Amino acid sequence: MMKTIGCISLALIILSSCAPAERKVDLEKEREALLAIHKKSREGHFNRNGSQLVDNSVDDFVFVNSGDVNRLTKQQRLQMYERSFDGATYSRWDDLEEPIIRISDDGTLAWMITRLEVARTKKDSTGIEHPEGFVYAGMMTFKKVDGEWVKEANVSTFREAALAGT
Repeated sequence: MMKTIGCISLALIILSSCAPAERKVDLEKEREALLAIHKKSREGHFNRNGSQLVDNSVDDFVFVNSGDVNRLTKQQRLQMYERSFDGATYSRWDDLEEPIIRISDDGTLAWMITRLEVARTKKDSTGIEHPEGFVYAGMMTFKKVDGEWVKEANVSTFREAALAGT
């Protein structure tokens, strides 16, 4: 009997040592990585570089806006940004409040809600610049792929804003 109990105990010890260790997620490190992506998006707007906005995203991206749900490839999103950036110059793309970030306990999924003010000028077909301003509020979802955060979906809302000096 003691021999059987000893064998069972030994087996349990061996099995428990083979179980994957619970992975501790450094939430602050993950939060900083997500904020770096947010900063890269800001730079992409000022640089009018759509690649900076689509490089770290899935190819089957879900975009929700104006009552529509669309699935867009990276190429389609890049073309969308190129149209938006054509003739545009940004003077503001600034957070109005700290982004709200939530990360799953296992560190594989996250979302970020941002609210920011955008001011830019955009040239029309005759070359005349027109000021534009709006407040953006939206949610971006992320998943971990090969240890890196990638954008998976975005829900966007826009509200026109008065521009200073206009």
